[in-house]
Amino acid sequence: MQSLNHLWTEGHRGTPSGYPQDASLESFMLDHSLVDAWRLHHPGDRDFTFFSNPHHSYSRIDLFLVSLSTMPLIPTSSIGDITWSDHAPIFMTLSIPSYTPAWSWRLNSSLLHKPEHILELQQQLRDYFLENDSPTLSPTTLWLAHKTVIRGHLIQLGSRLKKQKLASLVSLTKDLSKWETLNKLSPSDALTAQIKTIRTAIRQLLGEDAARSLAWSKRTYFEFANKSHTLLASKLRNQTRSKHITGARDGEGVLHTSPATVNKLFTSYFQTLYNHSPTHLSDSIPLGQSIDRFLSSAPLPRLSPAQRQALRHPPSEEEIAEVIKAFKPHKAPGPDGFSAFYYKTFTQTLSPHLHKFYLSLWEGAPAPADFLRSDIILIPKEGKDPSYPQNNRPISLLNVDYKIFTKILANRLNSFLASIIHPDQVGFIPGRHAFANTRRAVVLMERMTDTQLPSLLISLDAEKAFDRLEWPFLFRLLTTWGFPMSFISTLRSLYDSPTSAVITPGTVPTSFSVGNGTRQGCPLSPLLFALSLEPLLSAIRHSPHITGVTVGGEEYKVSAYADDVLLTLSHPSASIPPLLSLLRDFSAVSGYKVNLEKSVAMPFSLSASIGQGIESSSGFRFTRSSLKYLGVWLTPDVKGLHSLNYEAMFQLLGEDLERWGREGVSWIGRINCIKMNLLPRLLYLFQALPIWVCPRSLRQLQSQIEGFVWAGGRRRVSKYVLYRPKERGGLGLPHLYKYFQAAQIAQFVMFHLPQHSQRWADLESDLFAPDLPQFYFWLPKEFRPLLRSTCTATLTSLRVWDSVRDKFHLCSCYSPLMPYLRNRAFVPGLSPSAFTAFENIDLQRIKHFRSPGGDWFSFSDLQSKGDLRTFDHFRFLQIRDFLSQHNISRAASQKLTFFESMCDSGRAPKALISTLYSHFSCEDVSWLTPGFIARWEADIGEELEGEEWQDMWERGAWPAAEESGRAEKELCYNPYKRDLFPIYFLQLRRDFGSSSAEGHREKCSGTPFLPPFPDLRFTGLQDQRYPSAIFEA
Repeated sequence: MQSLNHLWTEGHRGTPSGYPQDASLESFMLDHSLVDAWRLHHPGDRDFTFFSNPHHSYSRIDLFLVSLSTMPLIPTSSIGDITWSDHAPIFMTLSIPSYTPAWSWRLNSSLLHKPEHILELQQQLRDYFLENDSPTLSPTTLWLAHKTVIRGHLIQLGSRLKKQKLASLVSLTKDLSKWETLNKLSPSDALTAQIKTIRTAIRQLLGEDAARSLAWSKRTYFEFANKSHTLLASKLRNQTRSKHITGARDGEGVLHTSPATVNKLFTSYFQTLYNHSPTHLSDSIPLGQSIDRFLSSAPLPRLSPAQRQALRHPPSEEEIAEVIKAFKPHKAPGPDGFSAFYYKTFTQTLSPHLHKFYLSLWEGAPAPADFLRSDIILIPKEGKDPSYPQNNRPISLLNVDYKIFTKILANRLNSFLASIIHPDQVGFIPGRHAFANTRRAVVLMERMTDTQLPSLLISLDAEKAFDRLEWPFLFRLLTTWGFPMSFISTLRSLYDSPTSAVITPGTVPTSFSVGNGTRQGCPLSPLLFALSLEPLLSAIRHSPHITGVTVGGEEYKVSAYADDVLLTLSHPSASIPPLLSLLRDFSAVSGYKVNLEKSVAMPFSLSASIGQGIESSSGFRFTRSSLKYLGVWLTPDVKGLHSLNYEAMFQLLGEDLERWGREGVSWIGRINCIKMNLLPRLLYLFQALPIWVCPRSLRQLQSQIEGFVWAGGRRRVSKYVLYRPKERGGLGLPHLYKYFQAAQIAQFVMFHLPQHSQRWADLESDLFAPDLPQFYFWLPKEFRPLLRSTCTATLTSLRVWDSVRDKFHLCSCYSPLMPYLRNRAFVPGLSPSAFTAFENIDLQRIKHFRSPGGDWFSFSDLQSKGDLRTFDHFRFLQIRDFLSQHNISRAASQKLTFFESMCDSGRAPKALISTLYSHFSCEDVSWLTPGFIARWEADIGEELEGEEWQDMWERGAWPAAEESGRAEKELCYNPYKRDLFPIYFLQLRRDFGSSSAEGHREKCSGTPFLPPFPDLRFTGLQDQRYPSAIFEA
């Protein structure tokens, strides 16, 4: 194709056809009604987009072809200068009439990465507060004005840096434009040489930024591309669904794509949602009476004096600093644009004045409007059309100073929330987990099936539960609970006329006032919702007209995780009408609304006619096959749980492994893929479903994982090294069956928590009668009485326990935690009622009869512990006779293992499954001594002690935060990098005179992991195995 730079004349408005290529292009343009946008705007101009160095000629061969109907939307088009390549950029402005660019200021965190900028801004802050902090200025005004002032300085700083950066570029670009214009009119070698010189200078100037960005990208990808990091997670994520809102449907289902209309429809929907009961005002007497009547039917505990006192005092500077430190620095900011990184950078300067601002709020000052503003971003729900507003989850972006304040209040609530919220509710309560409800549901379904009890399992679907909560109900509820008025008043100020704006692309959002709901994104919101749901759950529990499933004298009616409520009701014909009435009453006062059409019920032992009658009268959707709750499919038969959950998950994971295999990830990165993506999904099922998983199924998946790690090729390292923990010199590929065992044993630890703290544990203990799991499991098999329980969940735990207790040294054959009651070796204890006095003072295990010093307690010692009467002395002598047996006596005095101590503490430690898995992996007797140890020792000419290897492995697996990057750490400590290890070892010898791990730990504290190599060329080890570049570094 020749140059398209022919001038238009009065009689010609097309492309000349002097060349065949031009004629073909002209025909194509005519056939498709296309025009050259630049030529339409510049009919009499001559300019070029390409310079041919071999021919020293210009031409215009780059162009925008657009339809004639589009031209009114293109106000300008132009051709730029030829700088980077032989082609010039061409620019076209597209003006969309209904598109208004939405811009809001956000802190550019890169401005706070340079020390000189931090010092400059630090001084600006000090000067501002020094000049303006006075008794005549309220803390609120001082704090809000500081944002405006520092925002101006940040904008000024960014603008100044940009101008400095562009000044030279603008000058060079002007010169280039001038010389190119002359060269186009009258080409010459001198002008061409001048143009080349200027282009070289522009490339060098722009190349500095490009080189810096490229170096940063290379470093980031080198360090994180194969780690459990956002980069790897993004690569694994299946991006099949866009999260952008491109259209909205109105009430009639008509799709609108205009940005202004889209925002208007979404804003209208959420404005209605957040103001669904405008007549429900806090000072409404009829509403208050209705709330009080409902709360009186739902008995609730009251806060203790200590709990009230914990909420009464105002926030402290220490709490502010602690919360700021815990925040992630680069989360999206609120409407004010200041991220947590700003607060973390200037904590010492900001904290005193932020504290004064919070004190003023605590003392009754109204919360300013800017403080309460929020931006709502929309996250489409999985598998639903996002053009319908109700199919999007609203997340509120709140100002960081607001989140700091509410996080302080949330931390105080968290300290005692478990003591006032019934164990039936597990969502957002410290120490409670989602698996508690699914495990409990499986056990109750098995119970309903075995007893042929007419019953229903009902999953309630709440419509926008967080967003519909009414504030008058919330504040009266807190008063009923006994919250101090200072706390309630402060909370009221946070809910005093807040505003929100829905953010959608292409338009400036309109703010609207919010009249109900807890904002998703606020640290306090999930806790307030849990508190607001408790009256409903309490009313159901205490209603005599709603009957649940009774086991061991305890009635199980309802469980909840946030707004996911699950009911287990017996005699449904009698229980459903009062339940529906209760839900209507609760909805009228709290805003909680159940969507009956989406709520699902599963019948047990109900005839078809009765089931149809309940379904038509209640509105629930009935299913007899399966029901999904908290991501798990529940089936009437326990045997169906495996096929519907595990087999489906195995198939999905296999597909994911196949898809991930097409990504460019190293084999170390593939191991991290398993850890960060596949393992958590399986772990949830291991905890949520208390059923046996066939080891063969897990071995098949494990085989697929190994094939994925090696990309279908041969193994690089042995299987033992592959699965060996990193702290033992391995690569730490997860072993699925050991994780399954760890998950089951972790739930056995939960049986040792205080009674009634875990409802699922109480339920299974009642079904295990007359024995208790926390005692029965510690008995050797030959000492166990006949097991009567048929509960699948507990039997699965027992099966796993018996397979691991000796293999992984969790306890000895005769454990100090072994009970003497219900123990076949102690015949009198088979009738525990005779020893009730001993049980009442917590003398239930053989270790309880020995003092910490190892001596046996006398009867008088035990009498000082509790109420033991004289005739209990005979029972004491029977116990002493049993304990005097050689094996029992030795067991009672031996030291507790780490697992026995964990169970005996009565607390569930954090990272329990990880702790157990690490122990299982380290205690596995099948691990061989890694073969690389001998090869390393041959390289360095010396045998290292086990402690030295252990120290290097642990330091390689868990680096200190202040030391070198992850990639550098791997380079030095990965046992497979045999080229550098001898150098590192000799460096330790040269610097410290010893290879001992302890000596290195003492002398090398705080030193970087990557050792310096300046003098190693004199060590005599330079040979063909070690490149000379290493020794000359």
